[in-house]
Amino acid sequence: MDKVRVGVIGCGGRGNAHALGYSLSPRAELVACCDSHLPAAEIMASRYGFAKAYADYREMLAEARLDVV
Repeated sequence: MDKVRVGVIGCGGRGNAHALGYSLSPRAELVACCDSHLPAAEIMASRYGFAKAYADYREMLAEARLDVV
């Protein structure tokens, strides 16, 4: 089965919990994360291996071709 392309909006406590769960799944490809405070998104991207960090969720949704958010 193909991997699902994952994006996370909100890079605080709950977002990090979701990112951790997805990072442990061999069926998930961590594509993008987003937080209005861009440094938080950049930290999450680095920590879990997301391909790109965004500050605007609309931009992320328009560009990243996600299956799951």
